[in-house]
Amino acid sequence: MRFVKNRIDEIISKGLLNGKDVLEVGCVGMGSDDEYGGINWIHGRAAKVAKRIVGLDKNREGIALLNSKGYDVRYQDVEKKFYLKEKFDVILIEEVLEHLNNVGICFENIKRHLKPNGILIITTPNAHSASFFLQRLLLDRISGVSITDHVLWYDKNTLQTLLKRYGFRITKMWSVQPLPIKNTLKSRVIQFFLMFLPNRAGRNVICIARLNK
Repeated sequence: MRFVKNRIDEIISKGLLNGKDVLEVGCVGMGSDDEYGGINWIHGRAAKVAKRIVGLDKNREGIALLNSKGYDVRYQDVEKKFYLKEKFDVILIEEVLEHLNNVGICFENIKRHLKPNGILIITTPNAHSASFFLQRLLLDRISGVSITDHVLWYDKNTLQTLLKRYGFRITKMWSVQPLPIKNTLKSRVIQFFLMFLPNRAGRNVICIARLNK
């Protein structure tokens, strides 16, 4: 069953990107659904509501494709110090932290490019997700994420500690479940059971943070 991951819907519905200058870290995506034209490709959805959006990534082929489509996407390794000579209202780092070896340098780069009253939006797979737990329990494996590229798992507590360490304060944090693309009997059964799970058991964590003054 294919799912809409529902992260960007949550972000857009709250108006967090509307009319803003946005920097997205890791904008190319991984896998057909998460890349250009896919149902879960974030950058294209964000570009429709942002005043302006700049993307960063290390996938040169993906960067070339997006630039050919009119997007402003630049090659950048966020685990190395850089300066774009501009600051942004919103920095979106969506499903990236779990892939990084050096999150400290990444956060220093974010701080360097965030306006004084700007916000940082993070999404990451939830270490305490009910679906991940059941997959591991029943199948002894996790599917639906690029798990071979993950070096860390985060939950609400570790994210809070990490952000505090690098000078951020959390203003809101919640988790979301993916939504099935088709309204089938199986999808309705799944949605029914998801209704009874606590918020902290969602598949992905979304975090909104600001720099401490």
